[in-house]
Amino acid sequence: MSRKNDDLVSNRPVGSDTMEAVLSGSFCNLPDKESSVVRIFLSSTFTDMQAERNWLMKNAFPQLRQFCQQRGLDFQIADMRWGVREDATDDHKTTELCLHEIKNCQKLSRGPNFVAFLGDKYGFRPIPSEIEVSEFKLLKNTAIKLGHDISLLLTWYLCDFNREPTMYTLQPISSQYPQYFDMTPANAGSRQQAQREWWGVVEKLTTLLRESADYLCKEGKMSEEDKHKYYQSVTENEVNAGILSADDITDKVLCFERTLIDINLQDTLAGRFTDMIEGARDTETDKLRENLRMMKIPTKMTSAGLFKYNLQWDKIGVNIFKNQEHISYIKQFGSDFIRSIQKMITAASCDETSSGYRSPLFDEVLHHLHFCQTKCKSFCGRENMLAEIQMKLKTLHKVDNGKNENETEEIANKADAEEVIRENQKAASEKRKQMQARLKKLGLTLTIGDEFNDLESDPNFNLQDRLTRLPEIMEYTKPLIVYGKSGCGKTALMAKAAEMSKIWFPNSVLMIRFLGTSTMSTTIREVLVSLCLQVSEVYKIQKETGIDIETDYLFLVQYFATLLWKIDTREKNLVIILDSVDQLSQADHAHMFNWLPHKLPPGVYMMISVVSDRLDCLNNVRLLFSDVGQYVEIDQLETEAATEIINALCKNMQRHISKKQKNLILDHFSKNSQPLYLKLLVDMSFSWKSYSQVDESALGITVKEAINHLFDNLEKNHGEEIVKKSIGYLCAAKEGLTEAEMEDLLSLDDEVLQDTYIYHLPPDPEVIRLPPLLWKRVEYDISEYVVERQSGGKKVVTWYHRQFYEATSERYLTEGVRKQFHQVIAEYFQGIWSDSCKPLQLTKGKKGSYPAAMRQVPAQPIKFGPNMYNTRKLSELPYQLIHSDQLQRALADLFSNPDWLFAKCCTMTLTSLMEDLRLAERKCVENIDRKRAELLAVQKEGKKVEPINAARLKIDEEVFQAIKFVTRMVLLAADNTRKDPVNLPLMLLSQLGPNYRGSVYIEKLVQRCEKWCEDSDIPLLVPARECMARPEGNLLYTLNVDVAIEKRDKQSSRTYLCEDTMQLYVVRQQSARHDQICILDLHDHGSCITKEDVGVYVRSIKFVGDNRYMLLDVYTKNDQYDPESEERLYESSTSSPVTFDPKPNHIAVSSTGRIIACSTGNVVMLYKKDKHSRPQSFFKAKVHEHDVTALIISPDETLLVTTDMEKTIFEKKFVTISVVKKQKYTRTTCVYDLKAKKKIHDIATTIDVNRWSLVSRKNLLVTRMSGHKNKGTIIVCDLADGKVIQEVVVNETYKLEKLQFHSSEEFVFIYYQDRISNGINSQYAELVNISSGKRFGKCPEEFKGPYSGGQVFGSDSLYYTICHWNSSEVSVLFAGQVSNPLDEAVVIHVLTGHNRPVTEFVVPTSLDMLLTVSLDNTIKVWDLKTILGHFHSELSAIELQMAKNNSPIYGQSHVGDDQQTFNLSDIVTHFKPADTGARLETTRLAFNRFCDSVYVGTDNGKLQLYDVDTAELKITSDLDVGCVQLIQLSKNGRYMLVAGSKKKIHIEDLLSQNQSVLEARGGISCMAESNNILVAGSAGMAAKGRVWNIETGEVMNDFNLMYSFYCVAINSKGTQIVSSLSDFPLVVDLVDPGNIPAVEYEKMDRMMSVARCCEISPNDKFAAMGSSNGAVHVITMKGNCVFRLQQKSAAVALVFSPDNTTVLSAGYRSMYVWSLKDGSCKFKLTRHMDFVNSIKFDVSGKFILTVSRDKQLVLWDFERVVSIATFPTNCQINAVDMSPKIGTVAYVPEGISNVAILKPNQSLRNVMAGNTKAVTLTPQAQAVVLAFSGQNVKQESNSRSCSLM
Repeated sequence: MSRKNDDLVSNRPVGSDTMEAVLSGSFCNLPDKESSVVRIFLSSTFTDMQAERNWLMKNAFPQLRQFCQQRGLDFQIADMRWGVREDATDDHKTTELCLHEIKNCQKLSRGPNFVAFLGDKYGFRPIPSEIEVSEFKLLKNTAIKLGHDISLLLTWYLCDFNREPTMYTLQPISSQYPQYFDMTPANAGSRQQAQREWWGVVEKLTTLLRESADYLCKEGKMSEEDKHKYYQSVTENEVNAGILSADDITDKVLCFERTLIDINLQDTLAGRFTDMIEGARDTETDKLRENLRMMKIPTKMTSAGLFKYNLQWDKIGVNIFKNQEHISYIKQFGSDFIRSIQKMITAASCDETSSGYRSPLFDEVLHHLHFCQTKCKSFCGRENMLAEIQMKLKTLHKVDNGKNENETEEIANKADAEEVIRENQKAASEKRKQMQARLKKLGLTLTIGDEFNDLESDPNFNLQDRLTRLPEIMEYTKPLIVYGKSGCGKTALMAKAAEMSKIWFPNSVLMIRFLGTSTMSTTIREVLVSLCLQVSEVYKIQKETGIDIETDYLFLVQYFATLLWKIDTREKNLVIILDSVDQLSQADHAHMFNWLPHKLPPGVYMMISVVSDRLDCLNNVRLLFSDVGQYVEIDQLETEAATEIINALCKNMQRHISKKQKNLILDHFSKNSQPLYLKLLVDMSFSWKSYSQVDESALGITVKEAINHLFDNLEKNHGEEIVKKSIGYLCAAKEGLTEAEMEDLLSLDDEVLQDTYIYHLPPDPEVIRLPPLLWKRVEYDISEYVVERQSGGKKVVTWYHRQFYEATSERYLTEGVRKQFHQVIAEYFQGIWSDSCKPLQLTKGKKGSYPAAMRQVPAQPIKFGPNMYNTRKLSELPYQLIHSDQLQRALADLFSNPDWLFAKCCTMTLTSLMEDLRLAERKCVENIDRKRAELLAVQKEGKKVEPINAARLKIDEEVFQAIKFVTRMVLLAADNTRKDPVNLPLMLLSQLGPNYRGSVYIEKLVQRCEKWCEDSDIPLLVPARECMARPEGNLLYTLNVDVAIEKRDKQSSRTYLCEDTMQLYVVRQQSARHDQICILDLHDHGSCITKEDVGVYVRSIKFVGDNRYMLLDVYTKNDQYDPESEERLYESSTSSPVTFDPKPNHIAVSSTGRIIACSTGNVVMLYKKDKHSRPQSFFKAKVHEHDVTALIISPDETLLVTTDMEKTIFEKKFVTISVVKKQKYTRTTCVYDLKAKKKIHDIATTIDVNRWSLVSRKNLLVTRMSGHKNKGTIIVCDLADGKVIQEVVVNETYKLEKLQFHSSEEFVFIYYQDRISNGINSQYAELVNISSGKRFGKCPEEFKGPYSGGQVFGSDSLYYTICHWNSSEVSVLFAGQVSNPLDEAVVIHVLTGHNRPVTEFVVPTSLDMLLTVSLDNTIKVWDLKTILGHFHSELSAIELQMAKNNSPIYGQSHVGDDQQTFNLSDIVTHFKPADTGARLETTRLAFNRFCDSVYVGTDNGKLQLYDVDTAELKITSDLDVGCVQLIQLSKNGRYMLVAGSKKKIHIEDLLSQNQSVLEARGGISCMAESNNILVAGSAGMAAKGRVWNIETGEVMNDFNLMYSFYCVAINSKGTQIVSSLSDFPLVVDLVDPGNIPAVEYEKMDRMMSVARCCEISPNDKFAAMGSSNGAVHVITMKGNCVFRLQQKSAAVALVFSPDNTTVLSAGYRSMYVWSLKDGSCKFKLTRHMDFVNSIKFDVSGKFILTVSRDKQLVLWDFERVVSIATFPTNCQINAVDMSPKIGTVAYVPEGISNVAILKPNQSLRNVMAGNTKAVTLTPQAQAVVLAFSGQNVKQESNSRSCSLM
């Protein structure tokens, strides 16, 4: 889960100066890093403390692991004594590894890090593995003096000059005794002999060294401390490192001392519990032990961490099973251990002893500074590259030529909103005062619902816009991109550049991230958040309230870019370095680089690095940043630098290598100059002794060979099995493994345990695990090549270099074992073995059987606790199940599990879930194809197919279909899921409904979703029936984008698909604000990459010049019927405007983008432009007398077409009208030769050339003829000479509006959009061959226009799509082949799903998808590949059959009398819906009196009755009212009133079932009923009303009003109604309609508006009217004005509270709650993101239901003033109703199903019943709640408002 910003900035103690220094990027005195790991080293002798350690393992560690897990910590135990292999002691490194691990625990652990268990045994005292050279010489000489034979000493200790300082090193045992570790049974004697001889050597060397050390100490030549090295045990060595020599042990170490009383040395096991020599106690070790326990430890530790126990000896030592004293002891010991560890962990986590606190941000920055320092230690050379980086970073760019008119307008459009507020505030305040004074004189109270600076309810203002507007830019820097091949030393160079930046830019702030190596650097979202917070902290930028930069990624990107321009860098420059962008997760489209600012303020320097040989990162960044000056390529490393690197690496490791060895490395490096290769060779050399003979062939000549040699050595040193398995698991893991996970996996691997327990059996037969030391040794040897990264909140180990992953995967993840690795990891994350025995049979060495053994691996729930998910499981399990071919289990346990789906989306984004599903689909296809091939091969061999194999294939196919179905379901829910993951289970249930029957897997998913929704702790409205688009059919997914909010020109294109990247550019319209351009990633199912405000209203968008430029046609006059616009050009990569002087009206760009033509007035200018320069003019001419209206450049860039238009106004007389003004247009069109720069001819004036005219690759102009009578004629003209080639009269009645080329350019597609009919309907879509002039592919009669949109597509085939203005259905038609077109097209498919007409179609050339853009503000993506595939499979079969019969399949003429012509339409009828005309569209609905049924009206005049409990249709009635427009239940619940388009009202008596029909006076715009009195009105300037008694059907009155009946309300007695005079409320007495109260005109607005809604209070005292100007007029029912209430946006809905104390009005985003006592605004409710269309109270007045244009339905707790449930409807809602007690909510899901029925889940029912536990919140938390709900609540209301949260 994402963390709130405040959580990132404060947590644990650290000094304020240190905090500031670290956040500023200072490398001086860096504090240590902290971790989320509790890692404890256990130190003890082995044999005597076995009972305690085993008890801890079984009882304490699981409890402590859970304790840590609940606090977000990892619990790890380093138990290095347990189960160590004998061959692991060969190199004498065991003690060294233990001491290294103690340091790791001290460095990493949060809280406790070391626990010592001391008993009566001092432990093993080894001889030193290394002796410093000067000390060795003293010992040698002394030994000679004492008469010792030193030949043994010189044999086993050799001088290694490669060590620093020079050391004498103890040789491996196997160097002298190769049989020592030989476990071959035949060589058992030799092995035993070798072991006896070795221990004899040890005894002699021990005596020699101790006696010599004693002598030297007595002589004063050696200190007691140095002498003690030859006497101390391993345990004391560990205690010294963990306790005695540790700097800080407070709350970090524990010591448990156990004394056994009266040890009977005669007992067999006495030697396991005390040190003995020849049956007696070893007094020397007793003395050493007691000195440690009694003298050393007490002086260092306090009693709080020191525990002492005395036990009476038992004959088996410690008997915790039968000896009662010992049983009590172990319980006390365990309790002390657990309690003390928990106390230490708690203290470390909650330490607040300092005034400053460490924060996650601090730890993040600190990590990268440490990482940088580490990388710089071995950096050498490359001074030239550093100089180039410095020079390019400092390069300052200027906006050339100042600002022209175009730029000035852009700046003005994007001016800071705060500045606008300051300029207008005074005028607005004065205007308000004047209005208040005027209304006060009239006795009216004016209340303003929004303060001037309270802008969240203002549709003209957006806080995010203000925070992301850039200042005027005059000069800037550009980000620098460093790139090179993997392993080229890129990271080290970036680290050095970071270090040097402190010199390049003195007193600068450094912010560096080595991406993918830490908690907050794995996703670009986390990186940008951390950078924003760091910038704000360092530069003291005040945080804006109400802004959450984590949730809205697109805003975060804009905010980051803007934030950099707000800081003052004059004294402190800012350097930002991001290394290895390719290591980022691809979430949020990180690898597309839309987050990288194009322009940085002076003083801000940014540098990123990417690899050049992996992924598409470099290609993507080059698409956006084309300036070659922004790039630095990493060159090869020079030999001199390589020598320096060798020396530096050796120095860091305190090593030397001989000159010969160094030359050998350099010789190999000369053949492969990659720094990674050099690093591998040098690391290999660290194992070389100065006396070693190096095998040159073992070095390899490539990185891969060197890596393989590294692992050869690892297997030799640690054992093949442990290396093979540990590295195999590391490679098989999706995102790496934590240390605990690796140990668990190796403990689950029987083969590893077989290889481990060769020499001795497991210490505890009930719990068998891998000794931690074994993996630690391997990890230690590969530590230079792995990196700790973040995955699921845990630190995982994974390969740092990709070459390592590739080489090790090839070596260890071979085809035969890959599946096994994935299966083990899958079982681990499933938690199969957490509470189950995993039997083990040891057979390899020592024999043992353990049928009931536990492996003590942790449980793996999806969720550890509230809001704490098992993200590691969510990440790894699907990947492992799929790759281990457990697809059925993945489907059943994961993809059919809403808990899993929700958790996955909640923690890892929808994109991650879709990746899992797509991977599963691909794996299914792979398996099915393989099994089919195997079965086919068996059949070909004539063998019988085994039934089980056929059954398995069938199961695989069923699983595949189910996974595909789930994928479709998730895709359909994608848009709402991205907004809130809780919507996913809701949407899945909504798509199919609870009663779905089909696939068993999908049934299970639906049932689980229903249960999940009902049982969820989140209050939800749960669908009782299908109410969303089904995943069946060809709809892939839906995108909710506001493409049609304003009344704009519907004929222009507002979308463009860039097929290179499959990014869809969409012009998003906003309420009362300028448009945005959204970029949607179709590769990621329409996720939004970026949104950018363009500061204008866009008419159309397209990309030109080989996609180098984006051409916007922007409105200069935004009129639906007579729009005017001009064109503007932008760089497509940067979205920065291409400026011209003077500012052009029209722009044309050549096909390559090299030539740009512009016109200003009647002047045309030609420009040339490359990628990095301003346009350079090369031609200018005044080519026309009048303003140029269109420019066209031919595809071959040789010709320019220009046209102007003269508009003449003349008068014409008619018989009935004296004079009518008409406009006449005359065009002049010229063609210019671009090379010669001169006009070559004119085009005939009868040809209408405009910007929508087409020019083919052959330079043929295709357009229509001029003149009103001839605009239905197509003209084809050769631009070379202006001659007309074809003149085709297509339509003599209607003008041609849309012309489109087919991809072949042999055909042009035409269709008609004009909805004004002259009675002759001849608007057919069809194709015209421009060469022959013949017409083909005419649409069938029943599909003729006019059309809202159309599109032609195909390569060799001719297809087109059309949508009729009067329908939302999309028809796909086939018109034959380019070589053989059909006379009449056939409809091959009809797509349904939109609920308003489709205006645009987008079809990529791949023909795999079809995008439909509709006026319902959705873009639907359809599976065109499947549609065409099904059609072509049928077509191919028919073609084959017809070919056999020698009959033509195409063509309309007979080739002979006896030949038949095939009718193509016969084969495609089944692709169309069976009865498209009978499809019902619900229009209105209402509940019955008892709320057990809901009545639904349809567009074809049907009334349907649905049962609320079962959600099933019960009755359908045919009404004679036409399309149902209004429906309501009478107040007494007896009558259902249904008004239709036939000006009739159907009355149904629900008791007697009697029906009647009332005739209205006109089209019914509104109606209201009470007390059996019904009024219906027909709106207009001369509005008509009629009143009936519905009980008798009698017409009581007719009356007329002016500008009224846009809305109506009636009082409870049915005696008065309220309607409007414009927007002023008007009371009409129904008893005497002629007695209309006089309107108080002086109290009306001077500028009248339009009434939007009206209501009467329940007590009939007040009426209210809402208007489009935001005014809410409140009057008494006597007609007296009381209040004028003002909101910033139109008041579109009203409702009085049932208690008559308030009236609620709704507008943009907010609802205003007004007091009827004094007219004050009590508070606002804000939850919606657009206009609130409807408000409904429940009968109690406690709850409100609202619906909005944002396609959300929200339930509010009005008493607590907070939203309690939200349901995404996925469509616009025009009809909604709820039962009085909100037991059920019903609405019309337009275009999807007839009715949606929602019911509250148990959690919501509890909330509504008041059964919620109030939570006391801090003032800060209350502020968050109030910001969330958008309320201006009075102080005394705060606690009540926040109680729910």
